[in-house]
Amino acid sequence: LESESKRVKELEEKLESNLNQLLESSKNKIYSDLEAEFKGLESDIRGLDSIATKLLEFSNDRKNKGFEDHPFVSYVGNELLQAISRLRERIDNNLLD
Repeated sequence: LESESKRVKELEEKLESNLNQLLESSKNKIYSDLEAEFKGLESDIRGLDSIATKLLEFSNDRKNKGFEDHPFVSYVGNELLQAISRLRERIDNNLLD
């Protein structure tokens, strides 16, 4: 009976160790997946930033050439840049945490 009790204790310890390893492995996978997702978002944000910058450059070029300003284009470009800035800040904060 004593040897069986000892064996049960060993099996419980082994089970606990295996569960801890599994939990740690799962956490590492989740963190790795999140990091990859943040990098993908960062790439998409750079693309949006490029579009917003081109909109503002288009508006400024027209203005500099003496054409009528496009206030809506300027507005959209500025709104995009502000939204992109907020997204970058959120991603940076999550990567640092």
